[in-house]
Amino acid sequence: MEIKEYIAQATGLSHDVLHVHVGLALYLCARVIFQGRGGAIVSFSLIVVIALLGEMSDFVINDGVLSSREPDHLADIIGTCFWPMMLCGISLLDLRDIRVSLPATQLDRETQPRAVN
Repeated sequence: MEIKEYIAQATGLSHDVLHVHVGLALYLCARVIFQGRGGAIVSFSLIVVIALLGEMSDFVINDGVLSSREPDHLADIIGTCFWPMMLCGISLLDLRDIRVSLPATQLDRETQPRAVN
């Protein structure tokens, strides 16, 4: 039995859900390893490479034959890479540049320095 089948049966999760979980887990582990300024891009690139290699191995194991029982390879790659891509994009945003204009509250008025006349 293939390891993917064993994990799917042991967990009761579908292959699509497993792709999402594996992609997120690998991305988070890679982010711990590759910290710093370029860590998000390196981690996401690693996930893309792993997803492509995984689908290529599925194709080779089946002798290059796409059967009806095999999952759609493109959907598997997208499922594995989607949330890591979102997390990578969020981490690349410089959130300090986003200013939110909120109305002043009573507490804000009390803590601001008073003008001296």
